[in-house]
Amino acid sequence: MKKIPLIVLLLFLFMPLSARTLAYGLGYYAQTVTEDEQRTNSGLEVSFVYEPFLFTVCNPALVVSAAYGKNINGNRGVPYIQAALSIDIFRTLHHPFSLIAHNPIAWDPSVSVGYQWVPEAEQQLLYLSASPLKMSQKDFWYEFFSPFVSLDVSTKKIENWGFNLIRYTYFFR
Repeated sequence: MKKIPLIVLLLFLFMPLSARTLAYGLGYYAQTVTEDEQRTNSGLEVSFVYEPFLFTVCNPALVVSAAYGKNINGNRGVPYIQAALSIDIFRTLHHPFSLIAHNPIAWDPSVSVGYQWVPEAEQQLLYLSASPLKMSQKDFWYEFFSPFVSLDVSTKKIENWGFNLIRYTYFFR
């Protein structure tokens, strides 16, 4: 638990003064615990994003998020907290998805790797995710059907997997 506040503190200490680099996001996730598929759950995910650059290829962003939904005991609570490095593989305006918006929208699929902490079980997991349907505009990200998996590195097993069904991220101006 002491690592999470340290990560947030470091994020704010090294942040440039540009307001375009910070964002908050809301999403809806669904996940299944591998050992007990009856423990499928879903809920709301709140995230904070730090994106210091706007590269057209390999653009990095730090994403810190927490979920609110059912925990491992089936009670409402915080099932996980995570910090991940997200890399946009490329960014293009020439794509087949431009019909979903009136304004120009970029397609920028991404992959993420990070740390996931499950408070109820005191587990520390490796988090891997992909966002093949990620769209972005000047102030927004839209992500749809992004699969993720959490691995227990010590046992080399998949602990849980699921989808971020939709995630909306708004950059401060």
